Amino acid sequence: MDVVWPDVLRSGDAIAVISTARKVTQLELEPFFAAIKARGYVPVPGPHLYAQHHQWAGTDAERLSDLQWAMNDPSIKAIWCARGGYGSSRLLDAVDWSPFVAAPKWIIGFSDITAIHAALYRRGIASIHGPMGMSYQPGAGVSGASLGSAFNILSGELPQYEFTPSAPTALRPGLVRGRLIGGNLSLVVHLLGTPDALPLDGNLLVLEDLDEYRYHIDRMLVQLRRAGAFERIAGLVVGSFTDLKDKPENPFGSDALDMIA
Repeated sequence: MDVVWPDVLRSGDAIAVISTARKVTQLELEPFFAAIKARGYVPVPGPHLYAQHHQWAGTDAERLSDLQWAMNDPSIKAIWCARGGYGSSRLLDAVDWSPFVAAPKWIIGFSDITAIHAALYRRGIASIHGPMGMSYQPGAGVSGASLGSAFNILSGELPQYEFTPSAPTALRPGLVRGRLIGGNLSLVVHLLGTPDALPLDGNLLVLEDLDEYRYHIDRMLVQLRRAGAFERIAGLVVGSFTDLKDKPENPFGSDALDMIA
């Protein structure tokens, strides 16, 4: 499958900031908007960015409206998601993808935005698994570096990564090549059996998650295994599994790397 790379951004280009999932406040996004301006771009908040409906950034219709507006408006050159949580997959079946496929632009986010990344990859369009607007705070080393890397991709500078695995040895050493897909484990599993399930064959699957019970992680990995995912991919990249929860009275007994191994 051919994959289209959206055009690079130029100084003065507009970046839409929307939330397809959980609600967010203007105060939480002020540092991010300042960072966009500092890089020479123009942040444009979605019409319903600060809307609230239960835990979401507005109703499904409002969040869908913001996503469709940002995709369709030719003056918007990139779409940056404000935060994750839950809610993006509720929109997928109602999106009119045709204008975006005809004129793709970069979409940036992670966590719940994995659902949108999967839908884009199914349609042959590259996207950026990168920091959310709310995740950026000045002085935060990891999020600051990630934000800079995402801005570099927008300007056409592709990243190269070299790192030492956190595990003492690689889980399964080897030399592989493939397209990088995936993201949040919960969303990768959630999309199985749907039209937007990730095409796994010959690809490099990235998995990360946070704030999950350990036995939930194990259950999702078992589902991927039973679906044949680990037999079909070329390689597996394990990201952070942070803030995992357990029941003190009945602990699960394994950490994420144990389960994955």
